[in-house]
Amino acid sequence: MELKKCVLVVGPEDWEGLAEELHGLGFQAIHAADPAELGSLPPWCLAVVDASHPEVVASVFRHVDRTASCPVLAVNASPQEFPRLLELGAIPIPGLADIKPLVRIVTRWAEVACSPPEVEARLRLVEGIAWFGLYMLDAELNVTYVSPYLCELLARPSEEVVGQSVLEVVYPEDRARVELVLREKLAGKEYPPYPVRLVKSDQTPVWTEVYSRKVEVSGRPHIMGVVREVEAERRRQLIQTTLFRLVRELLSESDPKALLQRVADAIVRVGGFRRAVISLYDLNWPDPLDAPVQDVVTAGLTEEEVRRLLSGGGMTPEHRRTYFSDEFRIGPEAYYIPYHKNPFEIEGTGLPGTVELEGWSPLDLLFVPLRVEGMIIGHISLDDPVDPAAPTPFTLEPITHLAAVAALAVKRAYEEELKLRHERHLKAAREMGRLLSQAASPGEVLRRAVSFIRGQLGYRFVGAGLLEGGRVASFWHSTGEEVEPWEPPPPLEEWGTLAKALEERAPQLLPRIDPDRPTCPAARRFELASVLMAPVFLEKEPKAFLVVGKQKPYSLSKLDLGTIEYVASWCELTLDVLRTRERLAGLYELAHSLARVEDRKQLLRQVIQALRG
Repeated sequence: MELKKCVLVVGPEDWEGLAEELHGLGFQAIHAADPAELGSLPPWCLAVVDASHPEVVASVFRHVDRTASCPVLAVNASPQEFPRLLELGAIPIPGLADIKPLVRIVTRWAEVACSPPEVEARLRLVEGIAWFGLYMLDAELNVTYVSPYLCELLARPSEEVVGQSVLEVVYPEDRARVELVLREKLAGKEYPPYPVRLVKSDQTPVWTEVYSRKVEVSGRPHIMGVVREVEAERRRQLIQTTLFRLVRELLSESDPKALLQRVADAIVRVGGFRRAVISLYDLNWPDPLDAPVQDVVTAGLTEEEVRRLLSGGGMTPEHRRTYFSDEFRIGPEAYYIPYHKNPFEIEGTGLPGTVELEGWSPLDLLFVPLRVEGMIIGHISLDDPVDPAAPTPFTLEPITHLAAVAALAVKRAYEEELKLRHERHLKAAREMGRLLSQAASPGEVLRRAVSFIRGQLGYRFVGAGLLEGGRVASFWHSTGEEVEPWEPPPPLEEWGTLAKALEERAPQLLPRIDPDRPTCPAARRFELASVLMAPVFLEKEPKAFLVVGKQKPYSLSKLDLGTIEYVASWCELTLDVLRTRERLAGLYELAHSLARVEDRKQLLRQVIQALRG
């Protein structure tokens, strides 16, 4: 058997299939499951080793015949182990799904193993591996060999690279350092793998990691090296660093829109996407996934693109529920919808991308939801990827973490705003009594209540009606600084829910009013979408009612209900005081009149007149 056909296979029991496959192709394949067996095996010229346990590779090298320069393929190597494996002299190969690629590599090796020059031939042995590139330099640092992977990475044909100085494809700022390292390698000094920016044909830089060694070719010193792209890894590392810094900033930010703008800017800066749009839903809704968009922030868009985006149609709740389903899920927290699988019409929804790459269409959709406490409160839309392979769980993981932190921060800011609003309401309620106590009539009590509620609590609409004899005698309202009468006041039967409030003697909240079926005159006239009504009683009889409203559904809550109910109780108390004051004034006048009567007949006449009054 020719020595060049002796192959060592070191791996678990199921690797025997590789040895059997090679036997069928005419190789002498030796399978060893235990590194301890290596010392008793015959010589080999190529080793295929399972590198999932790095110590196994080291054991193989202890038994390698160095004079024969046996290549060692370290299969299933972890990227973190690449530097150490390269230092040992192994060729690292990441995980393979089956043995067919290995069979092709071994067959190719048999074809070139004896062709001169030997070192370059061994480089061609693995030049088809898609995870790293190979190159060779002469003593003048000119390129004598470059693998297809490296040509593809640089977007240059091999004819443009071979024969030229390697420094021509090194980023200008890195050239001096690279030249120093290569000269010292030729002098015998060793360096660990180091990062280098190479220059593509369009002059854009690409980050790579390089490891090289001095070798002898026909008695002359050369440098043989391995290159792998680390652009995605550096981007991932950069966004992780940015993430940690941004987390501190997010936790101190109280404005949700400013908070989300920081996130969008960070994604465009280091996240691998040139454009990002973040939509925050209205958190007042019971399920924000059904709510309209409350805020939109963008990064990477022109002013014209932002204008078109905001004027166009967005996703409906139906779109969201479909897109955020398992059908389009990639990884735990991202959703990718290729344009040809989109179940909805794309035209008129959002903005198409501007980048078309192999594996990515401008019409593709990529979302990362803002999820907190089991609810989706918004989403991040990503577009124009730097890398067409961007939508993978691995590359999107930092952004999904960032989205989770942003969602928590937004929810915290929202709850903090509710807390401040509650404190503002309590303060207003405490001041209400002093203001109303200065009123001299029921009408003035209601006008003062309307003015105070509108000024202090900022509702879109505030109104109050005075009831007399089962009808609305007067009505005052405010949508700005002034309190104005509504003439003629709308009839009692038009106020819909007020009847229920009077019957139950409790305020009624209508969180969402159908615009096609408004339930009160104020909702129709002022386009209110959320209304609250509170009755005011005097000695168990309905005397007045308060109305507040806003133009967004669910913008009124139980907090508002409690506040307006409290104001209504102050109105009841003030009206009771006014009535008591009137009665006391009447008794005083009666006593004064009785004190001046001159006979019994006049006394009876005064008493009868007072009772009738």
